[in-house]
Amino acid sequence: MELLSFFEFYQLNEMNIARNWKDSEKEEFLNLQYENLIEALDSLKKHKIKAWCDCGTLLGLYRDKGLISGDSDSDIGVLAEDMKADYVDDFSDNLTSNGSMFFTPAAFLKICEADDDTKYVIPKGFKYQMKKKGKFKTFKGKPIMSDLFMYYPHKKDRLYLYVSDYFRTHGANVEGATKKVTVKGQSFPLPSNPEKHLEATYGKGWKTPDPNFKGNYAKAEVYGGPLKTKDLGGRYHYNFKTGKYVIK
Repeated sequence: MELLSFFEFYQLNEMNIARNWKDSEKEEFLNLQYENLIEALDSLKKHKIKAWCDCGTLLGLYRDKGLISGDSDSDIGVLAEDMKADYVDDFSDNLTSNGSMFFTPAAFLKICEADDDTKYVIPKGFKYQMKKKGKFKTFKGKPIMSDLFMYYPHKKDRLYLYVSDYFRTHGANVEGATKKVTVKGQSFPLPSNPEKHLEATYGKGWKTPDPNFKGNYAKAEVYGGPLKTKDLGGRYHYNFKTGKYVIK
C-alpha cells in the first residue's frame, strides 16, 4: 500500500471535507462557518486589529458572493505587527493550536512579555474556534474554525508559513485600508487590493472557478508560492519587539 504524502492527504481530507455529505449537511456546515468567521472578525475588531478575509474565503466572498461549499474552514489575514497581546489574552480560550503550525496563546504571550529584543521566532499564526455552552463547536466531528494568517514583512512582500511552505503577496495588496463586500446581509472586510491579492494567491485565472482544483499549486504559475526554505535563502524568523526579520 502506497502512503499518501501530507499534501495528498490534505487535498483529500481538507479541501473536500464535505464531498460525501448530504446537501442539507453541507448547508448546515456552511452556516456554521459563516458564524465562526463573523465571530472571529468581531473579536479582532474589538481590539482594533485590522483584518481581512483571506485565501479561499476571500475567493468565495469576492468572486462567488459566498463561502465555497466544501472548504474545511475559513481564512483571515492580519499584519504581524498588528497582533496584540491583549487580544490573545482576551480570546485565549478560542485560539486553539497544537503549537506546531500555529502559536499557542501561552507561547505568544510569553514572547510579548519577555524583555528581549534578540528573540526571533518562525512566522506562525493562530486558529480561532467558537464555543457553544462552553464547548468547542463541531459538526460531524469536524471543528468549526478560522485560520488567522499573520503576514510578516519580507522585502516589499508579506509572507506567512503554512506547514513547511511559505506563501506571499505584494505588501501593497494588504497593507492599506481594507475594503468591504456585503454577503447575506453581512459586511466582510477585504484586503486593500483584493484582485491583485487573489492573483498573487491563485494566478491570473482566479476569476474562473475550477471544479477540479484541490489545492495543488505544483503546476500553477502564481507569485504567492508555495516557496521552500531554499527559495528564501534560509528560514524566516521575526522579532515582535523590533519588527525586524532575519533569514538564517
